[in-house]
Amino acid sequence: MSLKVGNIEVFMGPHTLGAPDNLEQAIVSFIDDARKTLDIAIQELESQSIAEAIVRARQRGVRVRMVLELDYLMAEKAAKDPFNKQETEKNDTNRELINALWRAKVDARTDYNPAIFHQKFMIRDVRGPNPALLTGSTNFTATGTHKNLNHVVTFKGKTMADVYTEEFEEIWSGTFGVKRERHDKHPSERRVSGVCMKTVFAPDHMPEMEIMKQMLKAKLRIDFAIFTFAQSSGIDDTMAALARGGIKVRGIADARQGNQKWAATHTLPRGRC
Repeated sequence: MSLKVGNIEVFMGPHTLGAPDNLEQAIVSFIDDARKTLDIAIQELESQSIAEAIVRARQRGVRVRMVLELDYLMAEKAAKDPFNKQETEKNDTNRELINALWRAKVDARTDYNPAIFHQKFMIRDVRGPNPALLTGSTNFTATGTHKNLNHVVTFKGKTMADVYTEEFEEIWSGTFGVKRERHDKHPSERRVSGVCMKTVFAPDHMPEMEIMKQMLKAKLRIDFAIFTFAQSSGIDDTMAALARGGIKVRGIADARQGNQKWAATHTLPRGRC
């Protein structure tokens, strides 16, 4: 059962691990509700159900634009015989799905940045009668929607859709990250259903500093859930300083990531974090 606060809806999954929501279905339903435009910025597309929903949108006349990370469409190692369809490779599913989208005349392209493209958001009908934004931690893959603990958040209305549309236009034109050719506006705070929102995009808006700034406002406690958490980011130093000052800091991290040599879990004070 998703959590709704006015125009904000939060889905926690995956349902296949006992969580309340089917993340893949939430993403598909969002796409199926598109009527005029659908802009998609995602790291990876490996879910056929989501790919089929994108094709359905294109076939009913929706203008679809999509940007993906190039690495997932390239072979890790050159094939001895690239014309041998029996020779399988890790990213075959990604390539098969993007080919299907291209055959459906979906306007999809890869990112222009040598660094990893880690975005996960969609904007629907930003200039239509039913504008909405979908974002969250979930990759558009079977692993992301059925095996890893993730979330999806949707925002109805233009308030957040407009913010992400500006970012998408920059991505679409290739002027972002190390190839930016503009000066970004300072992130502004907006309200959706009484909840204050501030969207900060990496790397242009220096989200590390924003996270540290928000933590320093804590009066009683900080709770966090994170997949990867590296040492010496400034965030772990801030957490340690707050814990020493009496702020209760509790966190949950992926066990495999948390046991890496570079993980902040080795330096944060035990028992407090």
